[in-house]
Amino acid sequence: MDTSLLVLFGVLALTAAACTWTVRTALLASGTISGLWTLFEAWVGVFLMLGMTFAAAAQVLIRYVLVEQVPIAWTEELSRLLLVWSAFWGAMLVQRSDEHLVVTVFFDRMPRIVQSIARLCIDVLIVGFLAILVWYGWISAQLQLGSGIALPLPIALFGYAVPVCGAVMILYTIMCTVRRLQGDPLAHRLETEE
Repeated sequence: MDTSLLVLFGVLALTAAACTWTVRTALLASGTISGLWTLFEAWVGVFLMLGMTFAAAAQVLIRYVLVEQVPIAWTEELSRLLLVWSAFWGAMLVQRSDEHLVVTVFFDRMPRIVQSIARLCIDVLIVGFLAILVWYGWISAQLQLGSGIALPLPIALFGYAVPVCGAVMILYTIMCTVRRLQGDPLAHRLETEE
């Protein structure tokens, strides 16, 4: 593996750890394993976003300024890989707290019991869709053979974002559904207390 790529991964890991460390008290508020998992999720998310940003910036800098001095060819592939993973990782993170964008024009006008039934049906549909996504994502990732042109990593890493993050999204959807059925409201960060 290219030394510059290893150095970039090391710098990104340390930078992501430093960024995550600054917000650790808010993430570890529960003091449980779930707090540690939340800290890990945040670290991976920061790592993916910083990696994508650094790789894209390096690509532009190398292509237009240092084209003769620095022969690094893997920046474009790495930024695409991290973009795919950060998109699915971000979807997984907002699924944990049930904060995906929704249009609630009709939903808010329904009676509470109809809202509860509709929400349960929506959760079942989401789990079903994610199960199909995970199944075919796994099959698709298994069929991706070989390695990248410039990046010495298996090309299947692009495809594994779908089943890995999709499986965790299924778990989070089930957890949110159980909390709703138990009457435990899901606290959204954007809601204001009145």
